[in-house]
Amino acid sequence: GFVSRLAELRAVGNPQPGHAARIADYIQREAASPGAGIAGLSRELHLSASRTSHLIRRHFGRGFCDLLNEERIRRAKVLLLSTSDKLAAIAAATGFCDEYHFSKVFRKQTGQPPGQFRKIAHVDPFP
Repeated sequence: GFVSRLAELRAVGNPQPGHAARIADYIQREAASPGAGIAGLSRELHLSASRTSHLIRRHFGRGFCDLLNEERIRRAKVLLLSTSDKLAAIAAATGFCDEYHFSKVFRKQTGQPPGQFRKIAHVDPFP
């Protein structure tokens, strides 16, 4: 209603510094969940999805999906280097719906597929 709209209008003119921390916290907490999305973050911030998107771009200079995928790929790199888990298991553990989507996002962000990343990282530099 009116009260929530008034609060939203006030936020437009004067964004709370705590929003950035709450956005980062949500991404850290929910990255492994395949259901993580702007809708859940918006509910948590008590803002509309469009206002939440605007705040994310303002604070981080990137969109929500980019931030979420960046965190998921960071976690995937750790798993690729520290386990021998199959790509499907790593995709599931990091919040991707399947290994094909995981591989596509991984390649887009790193320039190489996850299998190649794992193989190159495990090559002994001193044979």
